[in-house]
Amino acid sequence: MSYEQIRTDRVLVNSLPKSGTHLLAKAIKIFGYHEYFTSSDYVNNTPKFLGSYEIRRVLKNQNIANSKQEEDLLNLGIIFPNLVPKSKLEYWLQCLPKSQYINGHIPYTPELNQVLNSLNYHHVCIIRDPRAVTVSRLKFIFNSESAKDILPQGIPLRADLESMSTTERINFLLEGGHGEKSGLTIYNFAQIYRSILDWGKDPNCLLVKFEDLIGEQGGGNSQKQTETLRNLAAHLNIPWDESIARQTKNVYDPKTRTFRVGNIHSWKNSLEPEDLARLTEYCEPLCQEAGYEV
Repeated sequence: MSYEQIRTDRVLVNSLPKSGTHLLAKAIKIFGYHEYFTSSDYVNNTPKFLGSYEIRRVLKNQNIANSKQEEDLLNLGIIFPNLVPKSKLEYWLQCLPKSQYINGHIPYTPELNQVLNSLNYHHVCIIRDPRAVTVSRLKFIFNSESAKDILPQGIPLRADLESMSTTERINFLLEGGHGEKSGLTIYNFAQIYRSILDWGKDPNCLLVKFEDLIGEQGGGNSQKQTETLRNLAAHLNIPWDESIARQTKNVYDPKTRTFRVGNIHSWKNSLEPEDLARLTEYCEPLCQEAGYEV
């Protein structure tokens, strides 16, 4: 049971893929918001969530090519470029009824903040240790059965990675490059990670850490979890009370669509020593920028 007050606003739940999107969404549900695409209000031919592959699918179905024009376009692609007319994004966001939220993976762009403010949206964003993100992302590409309702076509990059060794796969995800089979040219991971981390510069966006929100069940601690949830409540203009506090134990939910392990330390035991060393070396500056210990 969640907070029963009827909301008159909407929320964008933003993240880097595999950083705890559904963990943050579960927390948002505590405050009385409902997921857009699972509701009866979902509008066909709009994105189920604002992610690179889903946006690409919707644009393709509507015969809207990624325009080369620079006027009135926003790049909503966090893994690879996805240029979307501003008016199209505004329409997608307007389709959400009040008291609902939509998940997204959208890189930093000041123009998005303007759109969200004009439509009375709250913006919350979650980050995670970049090493854990990379490991989880690699696992997800080859184990996306649980996400078929949102990615029925699977992960296109899988075709490019299948013939690679684990070391080659990690290098490709970190360095970026062109996948001949998928036809996608992806950004390097440092650019991808910083494009989400930069939302911390936006005073209208609340940036939280996966490790602070997950609580004791996921290797964190309850004090940090409660503090983070209190910050979320304040950002959403919702008073904190005992009815909300009782729901904190429901935030950690292994039944969500893309849940894999959900522990802040699990990435350390997922790679061979050589690959772990390579990942740690690459991510060291990102960890320092995001406030993670190396």
